[in-house]
Amino acid sequence: MGSRRSTPCALDVAEELPLPVGRASLLAGRVRETNEPSLWRPALVLAIGAGLVALTHLLLGPNFVLEDWASVRDSVLSGSVTGSTNDIVAARPGVAVAYGLTFGLIGNHPLPIVLMLSLINIAVVVSMFKALVPLVGERSGFFTTGVWLLLPNHVSLEIWPSASMISLSLLFVALTSIRLSRATLTSRDRTAAVALGLVASLFYEASIPLLAALYIAVPVIRSKSIDVRVVIGAGVVQSGYVVWLLSNWHDSKVDQGFAHPGSLVRGLFGEAVVPAPVQSILVPVVLGTLLILGWGNLRRGWDLGAEGKMMLAGTVIVLLGFVPFARFFYTSVGAGDRVMYISSIGGAMIWVGLGRLAWRSQPLLTALTVPILLVAVLVTRWSDTQAWNRAGDDGIIMLGAVTEAIPNPDGPILLGPAVPFRLNITSFRDHSLTEAALQVAYDSPDVRGSITRNASAFERHPEHLRFDLRQVLEARVETKPEIRWASTPASTDLPGD
Repeated sequence: MGSRRSTPCALDVAEELPLPVGRASLLAGRVRETNEPSLWRPALVLAIGAGLVALTHLLLGPNFVLEDWASVRDSVLSGSVTGSTNDIVAARPGVAVAYGLTFGLIGNHPLPIVLMLSLINIAVVVSMFKALVPLVGERSGFFTTGVWLLLPNHVSLEIWPSASMISLSLLFVALTSIRLSRATLTSRDRTAAVALGLVASLFYEASIPLLAALYIAVPVIRSKSIDVRVVIGAGVVQSGYVVWLLSNWHDSKVDQGFAHPGSLVRGLFGEAVVPAPVQSILVPVVLGTLLILGWGNLRRGWDLGAEGKMMLAGTVIVLLGFVPFARFFYTSVGAGDRVMYISSIGGAMIWVGLGRLAWRSQPLLTALTVPILLVAVLVTRWSDTQAWNRAGDDGIIMLGAVTEAIPNPDGPILLGPAVPFRLNITSFRDHSLTEAALQVAYDSPDVRGSITRNASAFERHPEHLRFDLRQVLEARVETKPEIRWASTPASTDLPGD
């Protein structure tokens, strides 16, 4: 391979690898023509990495959890080709496509569904890399995508069939950015970018704030001016969808109150990415470093440099990803990490910016620290992966035990008196999901059932129709991650109990 020219990248980093032929150096606002080969080699490395991540899920053996059971029931027992009869489809039409490709097409078979989800996520990783290259350069784009792939703050996108529409939304966000980053936008490019962004929103509306920023920022960075036609076209189309969304919004979402910023911080630098002992050291170090950098840049008149620009851009993406969940963000681990699907990209950019800065100032210390952090991240990733696997297995064991103990139910079945959680993942936690799982297990839409965390309510239910979940799960050999039993005092009634 021929020698490389020392060509500045989009973040004006002199040592950055130059961009491929025809790529726009977007933050510099001009086009760099080079003789470099295409991006297929680094993209292939990232695709292999994504494949290895998927392989761990597939080898452990995935099973259904939480909302999966409702979609399996709708597909297998109701014959829904979209895998869902939920009213969420009216507000979020992309769900019909996502669940149709998974539950509707495959049905009650988790392994091929997760295999399909793995292929989608490989496409996400490759597209994300190609979207980042024009914005941050090849090397930073590669490391940002690689860090995002490794960080376990969005594992639900890799393993949870019910999160397939989020992965598809993220894929189309990346494709939108790729189309907007062309050196010269044609009418076809503008139309395609608007259409791709609409598809991303139809899959998951939480992508809209990031899309709005991309429609404005990418053309500005590319040509130092707003592409009015893109902004107007996207504004009209997205506004139309927002009106539709609000007109058809399902009322199953619970307003949790404004989220605590600590949840977001832990999702980027804390318990969602490293074990608890490391978190107690890492969070103060990272936040302290960012404050020192901010103060230093303020004194220098905000001469951010490449690393500062990287971290600032990452912070903006973190906030854009957080806004849609500001009154719903309850946790950044387990099933809750799906709310990090955009913010985690910004977090990866912050990590890469910090890493580049550390390498430039303290290369030896950085070389010693990075492997330690990598091990900590991989330990957390493995623990999270096991939690998903164990929670799915718990569901199969519980349903098998229930159908054996109550072969011919003559009334509503009640499970309890506590709900088992691995991390914060469980097979079924409320009335609707429990009943759906029982209907699948009994292969009958006529079966009725629920679950309670209330010991008093459990004891009042007819003995031949109640089943104590603890008697089957507490005997399991696989205790890591440990089961956390969620229950309430006898005097407390939960909705749906």
